[in-house]
Amino acid sequence: MMNNNFGYYGHYASFGFNPWSGIGFSLLGILISFFVVALLALKGYSLWVSARRGEKWWFIALLFINTLGLLELAYLIFFAKTLFNKHCCEGTCEEKKGESHEHHHHTHTHE
Repeated sequence: MMNNNFGYYGHYASFGFNPWSGIGFSLLGILISFFVVALLALKGYSLWVSARRGEKWWFIALLFINTLGLLELAYLIFFAKTLFNKHCCEGTCEEKKGESHEHHHHTHTHE
């Protein structure tokens, strides 16, 4: 019998997509890296918003509960209402102290 060094599965195992070898592994690694960075950015932004709004319990929940971005998106869209809204604060910033919303967002000018 001839030894062709194909191993147990023979040469037919080389047909098809194997994500753990060659270019498939590179693409999978890039894709996973992109999602990890995107999830970290989403978690960081949601933590920043909850801290800025003074919502201690949301901050703790967002910090310790990992739902692959689902809790963060739900918080930002439905509870904090920062995503897809023109105004980020909705009365939580300096408006409570009597300062106008426009003045708060336009305090720094670049000349």
